[in-house]
Amino acid sequence: MVAAFVLLIGCFTVACVSRVYHEKRTSVLAVMIAAVSCWDFITDCAFVARSYSDDERMIWVFWAGSFHLLALVLSNTLTLIYMTRSRNEQGHNFRRWMDKNRHVNHAGVLLVATSSFLHLGVLHLFASRLFGWTLFSLRVKTKSFLTLEVLTLLEDVPQVALQAYVLLNQSGTGSIPSVTLVSLLTSVFQILKLLLFLLRYALHSVLPSVAMKDGNSSSSISTKPITGTPTATEPSTSHAPSSVAFVVTTQTTSGGESDADE
Repeated sequence: MVAAFVLLIGCFTVACVSRVYHEKRTSVLAVMIAAVSCWDFITDCAFVARSYSDDERMIWVFWAGSFHLLALVLSNTLTLIYMTRSRNEQGHNFRRWMDKNRHVNHAGVLLVATSSFLHLGVLHLFASRLFGWTLFSLRVKTKSFLTLEVLTLLEDVPQVALQAYVLLNQSGTGSIPSVTLVSLLTSVFQILKLLLFLLRYALHSVLPSVAMKDGNSSSSISTKPITGTPTATEPSTSHAPSSVAFVVTTQTTSGGESDADE
C-alpha cells in the first residue's frame, strides 16, 4: 500500500508541475490512468509470484496466471504493431509520432515494449503532453483508446477470477495476503474505469447527435415557407414592416413587371 501511495502521489505531483510550469495542456488524468495501469500490472505479477509459495493445491493458480500474463504480453504486442502499421488515420498518427521522435533511439520499440509489458493503459502516458515533450504528444483517437481499453478486459477479468478464487479459499484461514487483496482491488478498479469510459463515450456520441437532430427538425419547421393566400387573421402587406414590404414590391411576375407596377 505504501508503494502504491508513493507511485500515485509522485505521478500526480509530476503531472501538476508539468501543467502549471511547463505545458498547460498536460492531461493529469491521462498520467494517473497510466500510473494506475502500471500498478495494476505490477500487482498482478506479484499475485502470480506469491501464489507459487502457497498451498500445493493452489499451485495451478501460478501456472494459469503465468500463462495468462505471457499470452497477454504477446497479444498486446501484436495489437500495437498492427495499429502502428495500419493504413488508417490512427496508424498515420503513430508513424508521424515516430518520425518526430527520431532523436529518441527506437521510439517505436519503446512504445510497444512499455505498453505491452506493463499495460495497454500505459499508452495514455504517451498522449498526456507531459512537459510538452514530443515523446508524450502522441495523438490517439477516442475510438482507438476505446479499443485498447476494451482489450484490457483480457487482462483484468481472468485476473479478477483467479484473485477472487484465492481470496475465497483463504478467507477461512484468517490470513489473507495483502498482495492478493491489493491486486483484486486494482483489477476491479480497472474494470470500473472501463465502464465509466464506455459511458462517457456513449454520452458524448449519442446525446449530441440527438440534440443535433432536434435542432435540425425545429429549424426546418421554422424556416418552412408559407404557401397559399393569407387568412383573415394575418396582417395585410400595408401594415407589414418596411423590410417585408420591400421584398413584396420587388417580386416580379411572369410578364416581367413588378407587383407594384400592376
